[in-house]
Amino acid sequence: MDPLTDTLVSRQLGSGMARIHPQVHPSIESETWGPIQSALTLLPESMQDTMPNIELAHREFSPAQRQYTNAFVDKSTSNPSINLVDSGPLWRAARGGGDNDLKHLASVLAHERGHAVDGMKEEPAYALQLEVLKRLNAPKGMMKSVSDARDTAIRQQ
Repeated sequence: MDPLTDTLVSRQLGSGMARIHPQVHPSIESETWGPIQSALTLLPESMQDTMPNIELAHREFSPAQRQYTNAFVDKSTSNPSINLVDSGPLWRAARGGGDNDLKHLASVLAHERGHAVDGMKEEPAYALQLEVLKRLNAPKGMMKSVSDARDTAIRQQ
């Protein structure tokens, strides 16, 4: 059985988060978790095997933040988790299931995994994200957008 396709989904009532645990469970909400599962299968097995918990963050950001905030790592516990912003443009697009949107989601999961698991700073995390996009034959416009985001993040450090 593929532990990424068959995952345990549990809801944390009142916390505003829904979490995927890397366990096998038959009750997957495919409409919600399908894009995440599809994106995970695009990643190398070594990343799949070490992916931290993935949560949907139900929170509001300012319009400027919302445009650029697709995911972040919550390191407030001993097990850091990747939080996908459910109001962000990436999640909204990925729910449509388009190939390029899933490639983008996979690359963001790889980027955030780099922070959560390997403790990467922005520059190596973006390098990893670009490597994933290149391996997935992502469109040049997507590669440029991520390169531009990398350059902005490095300037702001």
